[in-house]
Amino acid sequence: MFVEIEGFNENGITLPHHLTPTTDGRIILTLIRWLSPHPRAILRDKSLRPICPPPLDINHALWKFTETGLPRPLLTDVVITRNLNHYHGNDIAERKRAALLESRAFYDLIVPESIDYFMNCTRCDQETEDHNILETITIPFE
Repeated sequence: MFVEIEGFNENGITLPHHLTPTTDGRIILTLIRWLSPHPRAILRDKSLRPICPPPLDINHALWKFTETGLPRPLLTDVVITRNLNHYHGNDIAERKRAALLESRAFYDLIVPESIDYFMNCTRCDQETEDHNILETITIPFE
């Protein structure tokens, strides 16, 4: 997701040198969620991607969402309840489960210029393992 942030000058916040605001004082950043190699993917390809176990090893890598050591302190019950309708799920119980899975998610803000390439990926095993990501390395018929 791309976010646009403004108001640095009004609040006396000094930006690092590598963050150059636009002419109207805004900066654009990319919100990313970090991935780690899945423990079942023990082989790596020449780009060091974690290769999926067979039979999908031909053109897929297997990742998992990186987690922080502790739950995010700002993700309190009050915040979750107020934003419950924004979480994935068909009912309140499913949405609370989705919120708890997000409580240790590792996000970061980066500059868009630092993105080298995009991944073609899909969440898999959503019923049992909500943190697995399957990356398609080669898309046939390109």
